[in-house]
Amino acid sequence: MSLRTLIALGCLTILAAPAAGADFMFSAVVDGARVEGRPLDWTDSVMTLLGRDGQLHEFDPRVVKDARRTAPKFRGYDEREMTQLLRDEFDKRFGISTTQHYIVVHPRGERSAWTERFEQIYGALVNCVRVRGFRVQQPQFPLVAVVFRNKVEYESHVRGSGAKLLPNSLGFYSHSTNRVCLYDITGGDPNQDWTENSSTIIHEATHQVAFNLGVHSRTSPPPYWIPEGLATLFEARGVWRPSGSDQRGDRVNYGYLSAFRRHATEKKPPFSLREFVASDQPFKRNTSAAYAQAWALSFYLSETRPREFAQHLQQTADRPVYSTFSAAERVSYFTEAFGSDLDVLQANFLQWVAKL
Repeated sequence: MSLRTLIALGCLTILAAPAAGADFMFSAVVDGARVEGRPLDWTDSVMTLLGRDGQLHEFDPRVVKDARRTAPKFRGYDEREMTQLLRDEFDKRFGISTTQHYIVVHPRGERSAWTERFEQIYGALVNCVRVRGFRVQQPQFPLVAVVFRNKVEYESHVRGSGAKLLPNSLGFYSHSTNRVCLYDITGGDPNQDWTENSSTIIHEATHQVAFNLGVHSRTSPPPYWIPEGLATLFEARGVWRPSGSDQRGDRVNYGYLSAFRRHATEKKPPFSLREFVASDQPFKRNTSAAYAQAWALSFYLSETRPREFAQHLQQTADRPVYSTFSAAERVSYFTEAFGSDLDVLQANFLQWVAKL
């Protein structure tokens, strides 16, 4: 398909953000299958489409067939439409249950256990960012979570999807499919404690909710420490399932606090603040230390500078589709929210964490 044809179809109207601009729907046959959704980005050789089911499709616009505009405004699939698609995809060994925001594919007979868990995480994250002044967007389609019966089923699905299977993985959130996939470590035994893999469920579900509420952008992802810091924050029971006591100690993720103290010194974190906010390299150089610092920094900022923390989330989420994020821009965004003297901020951060 030529660029001129795409322009005639209206597919090259630049969209500044997922909820702004011309959000018409476009349909085409790609590799023998029809896809329909909203064009997000394109070049002469690559188009990215947000599907009505929330999946991101990337393809060469020159080789698609039967391309056409189908509606003046994007509309995601509703609960009924999405449920039917999932019934067609998964066999009768699985049940499908729905909540206000979720469609959960799960081992048949385990409805109440899984729907409640995902909906609870959703509500906790919405409340967490709203009270800090963040403007929450409503998801454009139901969120999908798939729970497999055991490790064998889960790993078979991951390999079949083309996703990378990480060692000892219990679950993951996929940016491309917009789904959380995991397996039930209890094997469906109600006498087993599901909280053995609760941190994975909460971590990955937090990613999914945050990327669909506009807390993070799926098409212009923020610095890596931001989504990982928020997800590790939510692993603490006092964050995702707060009690009436509102004790700070309930919100501490003691596993990451211990890891941070192992890697930090009295006067220096594992990575300087400037280095940490400017680049994702710390996660490649020392993964354990970087995750610990992402939690510690996020916890410190959310507890002591909640409005500024929400401002930083908003700024990093509101970037144009598929825009680059230079080191200088990352530091500039951070200092705009928290002040330009990073040495003082780092010292205050270390002193505060030392008192936990």
